[in-house]
Amino acid sequence: MKLRLMTAVWILAFYVCLPVQNAFPQGNTKGIQWSSYDKGVAMSKEEGKKIFLYFWAEWCAYCTTMAKETFVDSSVIDYLNSHFISIKVDYDREKKSRLRIRNPRAPV
Repeated sequence: MKLRLMTAVWILAFYVCLPVQNAFPQGNTKGIQWSSYDKGVAMSKEEGKKIFLYFWAEWCAYCTTMAKETFVDSSVIDYLNSHFISIKVDYDREKKSRLRIRNPRAPV
């Protein structure tokens, strides 16, 4: 009996709090609209926007910090999505794009 009552209370609390949570915007939850290099360059020409080019690597500590702290900030997300075509290039996996840009150095 107690278990059923507690379950009912938790379910009721969940459904009561759900609309309240959605009533207050949490900022931009979409995130930065990243593009591949080729697609981003084409979009930049189409839309007449500048390119924000971001080189990253899994082993790069600064890249991890940027992803966790900077690229989740709603003002950064809104600004980049509004003013730039954001291109994200994986330093290790996208060697062709990296060489096309003539960036032989690591993102550190």
